[in-house]
Amino acid sequence: MAVPIRKRGRWTVGNSPSPASPSSPEASTSPFSPLPRPEPSRSRTAGHLETLRIYDLTVIALVTGLGAAMSAPPGGARLPVLGLAACAGALACAAALYMADYLTRHEDQLAKPHRPIPSGRISGATVARCAGVAAVAVLGTALAVNWHALVFLGAAVGLYGLYGRWGKRRGLLGDLLSGVSGPVCAFLAGACYSAPWPPGWLWFTAVLLGLQGVFSNLLLALHDLGTDRAAGCGTFPVRHGPRRTVRLLTTLALATYLLCLALPATMTEPPTSATLLLLGCAVLCALRVLGLLRPPGHAPCTRPALVWHFLERLLLPGALLAQVVPATAAVLPTLAAGAAVLLSPRPMLSHAP
Repeated sequence: MAVPIRKRGRWTVGNSPSPASPSSPEASTSPFSPLPRPEPSRSRTAGHLETLRIYDLTVIALVTGLGAAMSAPPGGARLPVLGLAACAGALACAAALYMADYLTRHEDQLAKPHRPIPSGRISGATVARCAGVAAVAVLGTALAVNWHALVFLGAAVGLYGLYGRWGKRRGLLGDLLSGVSGPVCAFLAGACYSAPWPPGWLWFTAVLLGLQGVFSNLLLALHDLGTDRAAGCGTFPVRHGPRRTVRLLTTLALATYLLCLALPATMTEPPTSATLLLLGCAVLCALRVLGLLRPPGHAPCTRPALVWHFLERLLLPGALLAQVVPATAAVLPTLAAGAAVLLSPRPMLSHAP
């Protein structure tokens, strides 16, 4: 647009640069520059599917159902109760994912502009509304069965929101927040669908799942090392580098599966064949992950390592589930979740070109 510009006491006509132009340095560097407008409905649908990460929804649903199954009375858990607990876990996960993406939208505009909110496929207001709707749905399902589950489901959403708002930039503390808010809180909330409160002996399994949750978040942070460093986000890999991060990941994996050796002491019956099979597959996946993170003479191969880890973190709770429900009721959901993870696209793991 032609506007008068004053130069050395006289007025000339020039073009006014648009501050909202995508090529403007201010627009590309300021975290508070306006976000793009949402695109048509097809792009919005894809944006919602990306935000609701299948690889997170499936594991949280499975872990919540596991909690309901392990805390069931001696007669065994009813499948409708397990299904309701799994749905509540998935809804809580959806609320947490929407909220975390909303809280980190300005950081993502700098480091990951291809994501749904920075790219304009979903508006921030829409994401906030979706988080609220999912949270209300969780509230309804919990009140219909046992309001005690709200303690852990609310803690899961709140801790994950704290991670998105504050903890992600706090190194290992943020990874601990994410590990507790995800599998641990979901597992304990699921237990409240079959018992008034989680039995004390379930806390051993909760610690086991928490270690795996910390491993997951730390591996994702290692994958995002370049973009997080560019955005000034102080994750553990940014603070300490990839080599020390891989050492910590190895320690977490060893601790997780060493604790698995103590699982029979918490079981009333010896491990079933389905439990041993799924647990063996989880160990093989973990070894594959560590092998990809320690290639001789090369940087860690985080993208394929993540895919193998997504399978591993389904197989471990699936193995525990096979101990308390019939084998088909544990193996089939685990295989279905694994197939969904493998077949679904994972654009949220991609980095901006």
